[in-house]
Amino acid sequence: RFSISAQTVTALSRSCTIGGRNRTFEMVSLLRLLLVLAFLGVAAAQGTVVNCGGQFAETCAVCPQGHGESWCNGDCSWAMGECTDKSLESAAFRGMTGGGGNSQYFPYLFAASACIYTIFGIFYKKQVVDKIPHDKFRDHGADFNSWSARKVGLFDCFRQPSTCAYSALCVPVVAGKNYSVGRVCGFWPSCCLMFVLFYSPFYCVAALVRTIMSAKLKRNLGLEPKYFQDCCFSLFCIFCEVGRESMEVDEAAGVEVKCLNQVTDTWFSEPIKDLEVQSGMMCAGFRKSCTGA
Repeated sequence: RFSISAQTVTALSRSCTIGGRNRTFEMVSLLRLLLVLAFLGVAAAQGTVVNCGGQFAETCAVCPQGHGESWCNGDCSWAMGECTDKSLESAAFRGMTGGGGNSQYFPYLFAASACIYTIFGIFYKKQVVDKIPHDKFRDHGADFNSWSARKVGLFDCFRQPSTCAYSALCVPVVAGKNYSVGRVCGFWPSCCLMFVLFYSPFYCVAALVRTIMSAKLKRNLGLEPKYFQDCCFSLFCIFCEVGRESMEVDEAAGVEVKCLNQVTDTWFSEPIKDLEVQSGMMCAGFRKSCTGA
């Protein structure tokens, strides 16, 4: 393994004298040039070279040399006790922990976030989830194929400020509500599962798990699951996708959820539908909002 540091070059140069005179400056310049060129030549032949931030090495794993995080810079970052390339996974981990240098605070931030979500989830379940009727959903099996067209768009949640706010700030809680009301999984198991996977380095696993659970939810809503598309939405636009599912669940249950934790009934019975025809009024879906003909 190759690694060149400024300290190594300086130590070598201090032992060099020519004709009884110390010529540190000239020898340092020459020695640095030769060593760097030699290292770059070997690394180029091997096809690998990284900048550790003050020295070069063939891989980021070689950079620390026993010095830990302080020697892991440049093209590399310190994550989960190791010096790794600045890849997509390590960048996502640094984003969640507030930077590679603050990774030691991740357990405390994770625990604090868990406490906040738990407290909010207790109130949300009591004031929202328990008040939404669960009997309007049928548990469709894998052989169900009577699909309906999906009417809610990916970005339609922006039209409802409350749904948009819930989806942006409380993804695990809203997902737990969707899966609980939609007869997929209980509120607390799904909420905890989404939180642990979503706010951890295992975000890709969270996307796969959410894709499988959402496929069951869509089937119970009469919507055809599209696994590849749903997985992409879970990876790159999970806030909008969870918000869309929340709107679809609320619509099917005949409710509307507004901030803070207010549930409004929007369901009307068959006699009102007959009155709609007789009065010439036009109602959209199961909503109570009607307009004159």
